[in-house]
Amino acid sequence: MRADNLEGSSPEVSGESPSGVSIDRLQACIRSGAPLALGEHLPAWNPFDGGPPPPELTVSSSQLRQVLLDPELGSRADPRGLTVRGAIIVGELDLDFATVTFPLRLLCCRVTGSLKLSYGKLRELILSGTHLQGIDREGRCLAGDGLDVSHDLHLDKGFTAAGAIRLRGAYVGGQINLDDAALRGADSEGHSLRANGLQAKNNVLVRNALTSVGGIMIAGAHVGGKLDFSGTTLDGCDIRGNSLAADGLLADNTLALGDGFSATGVIRLPRARIGGYLDFSDASLKGADRNGDSLVGEGLQANNTVLLTGRFTAAGRVNFAAARITSLVVGASRDSLPKLGDITGWRLGDVHGVIRDDRSAAAAWLSQQSAAQPWQELADVYARNGQPTDARWMRYRSAVNSTRNARLSAKLSRQAYRLTTGHGYYPGVALAWLAVIFCLSFTMAYFWRDTFTTQPTAVAIPTDPAGHHETSTTGHVTNAQCTPAWKVACLDPLAFALSSTFPGVAEDPSWDPPDNGWMPLLFFFLRLAAWMFTAVLLAGITGLLHKQT
Repeated sequence: MRADNLEGSSPEVSGESPSGVSIDRLQACIRSGAPLALGEHLPAWNPFDGGPPPPELTVSSSQLRQVLLDPELGSRADPRGLTVRGAIIVGELDLDFATVTFPLRLLCCRVTGSLKLSYGKLRELILSGTHLQGIDREGRCLAGDGLDVSHDLHLDKGFTAAGAIRLRGAYVGGQINLDDAALRGADSEGHSLRANGLQAKNNVLVRNALTSVGGIMIAGAHVGGKLDFSGTTLDGCDIRGNSLAADGLLADNTLALGDGFSATGVIRLPRARIGGYLDFSDASLKGADRNGDSLVGEGLQANNTVLLTGRFTAAGRVNFAAARITSLVVGASRDSLPKLGDITGWRLGDVHGVIRDDRSAAAAWLSQQSAAQPWQELADVYARNGQPTDARWMRYRSAVNSTRNARLSAKLSRQAYRLTTGHGYYPGVALAWLAVIFCLSFTMAYFWRDTFTTQPTAVAIPTDPAGHHETSTTGHVTNAQCTPAWKVACLDPLAFALSSTFPGVAEDPSWDPPDNGWMPLLFFFLRLAAWMFTAVLLAGITGLLHKQT
């Protein structure tokens, strides 16, 4: 058991004063519906100050239990039920397995013992402004496992609990309100509020509340309305380091964790399903788990918008592995982007913010993702939004990232494919290589043009420069001897480079490079490369080129 130093466990308050509020007065209030107003505000008396409580403010918990469970009185109760204001309720109030057919309101009261409500059935329970100062052996102020409340449950307007609130498997047909509540204690597992399996038909409001010791557990809960933690400060965490554990949460409407929401521990939303907005705008997540994640959303399904905007900050990473997000909205600048944890398998319907407008910022955000899927998913979003250039660029960056993370054997082949085809996304790279081959061919043909020779199959060349004699030779003749009178055109470096680079584009001028050992071999490989890059270019144009991921 843990408790805040400001409250701690309540000391024994013995001897329920006979001069306290009488049972007859309680019964009269139930029958009439008139409030039992012993004071407008929380009683100044505190059990930690020592001394007995003032008799005129004291209500015996045993007498209160007696009138609440009286079936005959319940049948004649006013629809407004019992309202007690400004009282000191002495002792443990045990309503386990009990049925109270009328509303119960304890407003601005001090309760020196714990409230036992497990598997009870209440019409309505309002504890606004009340301080629960009694703690049971398990560190709980309110034990309500399996509690069934037909209408509202209010623990708001300054409600304070020195121990844990437990509502595991409870059902509330109306609204649950913990606005401005202060939960200052925790149970043995570090939970200030444990409501896993809770069924709430309406809104659950925990706005501007405070937990100073433990965390909140709502795993497997189903909230039919809005679940709102706006402005709440979770300074505590459970023994696992979680400030909010909502594994498998089902929220039919918005889950609000913004407007100044702050958490010292981890926020867990794995496998949660959110029907409305998931709002983290202006939230501050200060903790991280052993994996370095501040927000764990593995398998999260957000059917509307996820907001990571405003002054949202996270000390650790955001994990959206296998999440399904209809629309992801981030800030307008790179600096506003949180660090990403594992997001492999995420599915995005749309994105907004800097990752939509600045593809390089998006790529930098994804740079730590070794898997290709997150990159390809964002590229698909670009494509659906009419940004085909950005989509192709993002898929290319995905392939580059995969190459960087590949094994050495695969990395070499992938790098070669990148340099020659842009990983299949930019076949124009092949055209650039053809231009390089052309420039190299032209340069060598131009500077070594005099040493080029005719091919052995060339037509006869007159030996007389004037062309008057029929005597000719068909051997290797250098271009240096070439004259306009020859029946073979002199070497044109431009035409030779074109025929070497683009087969079939220009006629073969029937000239060979000098047989000096290296130049014929170099031109052979240049022509071979030209054929290869031409094939790549055609494959890219026709869509047959393989695209790597």
